[in-house]
Amino acid sequence: MLKINSLVLLASGAAAIVLSILFSRSETLLRTWTVEDGLIEYLSALFWLAGTVFCIIYARRAVRTLRGLFVFLALFMFLCFGEEISWGQRLFGYSVHAVESSSHQEEFNLHNLKFFSKDSFYDDLRDGRMNPLLLFNTQNLFRLTFLILFGVLPILLWTGRPKAWRKALRDNPPFPVYLASAWIVHLYVWGTRFLMDGKARELMNEVEELWSALFAGLFVWTILEIRRRQPTEKTG
Repeated sequence: MLKINSLVLLASGAAAIVLSILFSRSETLLRTWTVEDGLIEYLSALFWLAGTVFCIIYARRAVRTLRGLFVFLALFMFLCFGEEISWGQRLFGYSVHAVESSSHQEEFNLHNLKFFSKDSFYDDLRDGRMNPLLLFNTQNLFRLTFLILFGVLPILLWTGRPKAWRKALRDNPPFPVYLASAWIVHLYVWGTRFLMDGKARELMNEVEELWSALFAGLFVWTILEIRRRQPTEKTG
């Protein structure tokens, strides 16, 4: 029988794939789920916060070679959590005019600043033009984090010390399936967003952020579960 963590990984991967297809096929459904202060926004914030906690826990237990990486990921995920809810601005009703005046949504956050929220990257790419500054928009920073979590980090864990990590990953079949589903979902969302125009493409950003938060949080949780089942290791 599959353990609960395996069921969670497989179910989350399957749900993400199915919902991504539904969102890309129905703009009405996409608009319903991605309203401001809606379910997707608060789920994303919750997943980022959970990922932050998992990273802090793992950083305290990790070998020295991985500790710094998880401290960085904890800080990044907490930043994503705060940005997702505009640092509680709408919940607590405060205002910071100096920031809001430079935000295209007039909110207290970084990712909506006019410099970071340029959205013509896809248009430029399709038209054969490229503005290097557009590579630094927030969506590309999310994609860089995804690449670190689901590309670089699994390689480090597989090739790193101790060798028990390799056996632990090999003995958890749902984990590579989960990694594959994360890549499938993100590649599908990236591809469909590339073909979209206008408001639908902007709303798919919210879907991409949701899956980034979900997969990132579950990734670190899974690493914690594998680590918990390992013998105690010495820090190096």
